[in-house]
Parts: sequence; structure tokens; C-alpha cells
Amino acid sequence: MSEIKKHLAFYLVIDESWTTGELAQRCRQAVEQGVTCLDILGSDQDRIAAVQQVAIEHGLPCITQFGDGDGAYLPTVDMVADMRQKLGAKAIVGCTVFGAGEAKEAQKAGADYLGVPVQRTGLETLKAICAAVGIPVVAYEPKDIAALHGCGINGVGFLAQAMPADLSSTAAAIAEVL
Repeated sequence: MSEIKKHLAFYLVIDESWTTGELAQRCRQAVEQGVTCLDILGSDQDRIAAVQQVAIEHGLPCITQFGDGDGAYLPTVDMVADMRQKLGAKAIVGCTVFGAGEAKEAQKAGADYLGVPVQRTGLETLKAICAAVGIPVVAYEPKDIAALHGCGINGVGFLAQAMPADLSSTAAAIAEVL
């Protein structure tokens, strides 16, 4: 569990805004500036392979939607048990949740970590989710990282298209909150 927590500190979700040709280079730059986990959206095997290579080079997990890498990140709780069964106990499985009840359900189904879209749930719900489970929680797309202090999170995540310009400063701000 502590290994998962360490890797979830600065979570980057790579979307289609990063083209295949620049993907590996941009991932390397992000990791060098503090990103600790790479998650790639989509099913394009060339894109997944490029991100996996960077993750391997840096000893980081590579998460995909379908479990092609070190694990899978799922959009809903109802997919967790099937993915856990498909990937086995060693894979990392996470999912999005919007409340404490869903968080408990996801943990029971076998999730290793949870993602909470902070702008949609709010800080009080985020705190309730963190208090309800014994697995790491990543706060996604916060407007103010400092506001996450004391919420009980284990990481902060951003979509590549909405990633802050200064990743090194963002990594430092995340470290202060964690």
C-alpha cells in the first residue's frame, strides 16, 4: 500500500491533447519535473507503449483504461470487481467516486485507490471520502492545491490538457499538502 501511495502523489492523466509524436518526450519532461504516476486514456497501443516505456525507464506505474499497463483506472465503481478479477491481485485498480458510500463500495470491490473530481464534489465530500476508506485518494483537477491541506488525500491529479504550466512548482505545492 505504501508503494501505491508514493506513486499517486502527482498523478498525470494523458489525454489526446498530447500527440503520439511528442508523447514520450512530454512524459519524460513531466516525470523529471515531479510527476509520479502516468495514466493514459484511450486504446491506441502505440500511445500506450510510448507511455509504458517512459514509466519503465523511471520506475513508475503506467495505468490505462483497460489494464494494458500496470493497472486500470475505471470511470465507475460497478466495473471494479470485474477488472480486479481480470487483472489479478498484483495489478493496480482505481476508480472515480463522488461520495463516501461509493468510496466504501469501491474499496470493498477491490479498488486500490480512488479518484475524486474535486470541482464536482467539493472539499467536504472529499474529506468524507478520505475518512470513509483505508485506501489512497487522489484529488483531481483542484483549482487551489493549498485548499486540499488537511483533507486526507494521498495525491493530486491533472489531465494533460489542464495541467499547470509549472510542474516543478506544482510538485512542491503537492508535497506541502501531503
